[in-house]
Amino acid sequence: MTAGRPTLHARVESWECDFNGHWNTRFYCRSFDAARSVLEARKGRALPGMPPPRRRHLRFHRELTQGDALSIRSCLADGGAIAHVMISEGRVAATALEQAGPHMPDLPDLPRELEGLVLPRGLAVPEVAPWQAAQSGDSLAELGPVRRDELGEDGTLCFEAQIARLATGSHQHMEDVGFRRDTVRKTGIGRMLVELRHRPLSPCGAGELLRMESRIVQVGGKSWISAHLLRTASGRPVAVSETCLLAVDMKERRAAAVPEMIHAAVSAD
Repeated sequence: MTAGRPTLHARVESWECDFNGHWNTRFYCRSFDAARSVLEARKGRALPGMPPPRRRHLRFHRELTQGDALSIRSCLADGGAIAHVMISEGRVAATALEQAGPHMPDLPDLPRELEGLVLPRGLAVPEVAPWQAAQSGDSLAELGPVRRDELGEDGTLCFEAQIARLATGSHQHMEDVGFRRDTVRKTGIGRMLVELRHRPLSPCGAGELLRMESRIVQVGGKSWISAHLLRTASGRPVAVSETCLLAVDMKERRAAAVPEMIHAAVSAD
């Protein structure tokens, strides 16, 4: 893989893996954030003044596990976006597409053969707008206070901390729907995050309490889309995320039909 320019080398640490032994989503996101910071630093701009992208679009192609080495190469995509391509053992593991902002970095163009791995697919639908109030069918998760070490140099909640809250809130959502670990063991059908779209909406400070409202917004034959709104306790929207999840036959390691409980959760709304 020689596309773009190298912007980060890293490895998967054992303490960064989830209960399935896979690299936690927040660390994919942290790595993409670091690659972006490298680009900013190369342009000679001070990191504290670096505004966060207005939106990010991630796709996940391979599960990384303890000890895997990885690198990120960055390119320019059509429409004034930066494409970060994460590679491990010569294969694409994940990609991130983000708005470049007013100052475009000097990068090679994204090769055409990689566009199918980078451009939106399951989340090519219109963005979900932040809603005013929770519905009766929404899952609600209390996510605790913002810690000072979760704030970036600009004083806003860092991307990794936002995704950490998303991981907890979305897991609680599946618990509430009934898609629990014992269900996976009994049915042999699990779930896999394949795409994520994230938009920060407003800053929040240390000590502010966070909560998340989650709902399923669209269901297909083998995948579904959920929306997750991160708020402060006072109700101010902080970020909105949309996730596309794939139902997976855990034995055969291939896509399966979406469980009925997911369809029922949509009709319950």
